[in-house]
Amino acid sequence: VAVACPLGDVSYTCDFAAHGGGNPYTFDMTCSRVVPTCLFWDPGANQFSSEGCLVVEGHAAESVTCACTHLTAFALGANLTEATVHARGPTSAPTTAPTPAGTVSVAVSLSLTTSQASISASETAALKATVAQTSGVSKADMKGFAVTVTPDRRRALLAEETRDPADTGPAATPRGGATIRAAAAAEVEPRRLSSYTWAVSFTVQTGLAASGHASAAGLASSIASSLTSGLAAAVQTDLGL
Repeated sequence: VAVACPLGDVSYTCDFAAHGGGNPYTFDMTCSRVVPTCLFWDPGANQFSSEGCLVVEGHAAESVTCACTHLTAFALGANLTEATVHARGPTSAPTTAPTPAGTVSVAVSLSLTTSQASISASETAALKATVAQTSGVSKADMKGFAVTVTPDRRRALLAEETRDPADTGPAATPRGGATIRAAAAAEVEPRRLSSYTWAVSFTVQTGLAASGHASAAGLASSIASSLTSGLAAAVQTDLGL
């Protein structure tokens, strides 16, 4: 194997028996590099020596600082280090499947509008099953499934037409078949109809491999799309709401 290094390519011969157990393996290579050396002239030995001198950390190719314990004539030398290899062990067999990134969590919240003021334990279980089937998520992966019911009162007009207050004849019959009598000029008799909001929340906890999606964002998008397009009809069919 030829490894491209700054000072030139370095050849490495793989040893499958020593590192891979007969199988391919991965390795890290530290390329050869030039390391500066601080030197001083030793007149007694009639040569340069590095004794008592150190290279200060943080040196660059164009700037090197030396720290020495004595004063004399100085010079800058360079050493070339050897390339080193660290074997990491056998590699896994190649696969086209996405690598699981552990367990992912997707928080889901939705709301349903109904005339039912409460929800029983059996209805909660039935709703959970309907949500699971519609979203394509296993009930076992739906954690903390909860339903909160809140009133949502809306004012509905039963009549769209009124009678003239001076008219003392029979009661007027507006559209829709309802009969009313005018109580005041140009007024319509109102009635309040009650509706309730079921706020549903839960968390999907599953592995990416099991979900069939490459990311948590993909899983969340699939759940949202399925619930938006099919949950209302499924709830009407399964729970009669």
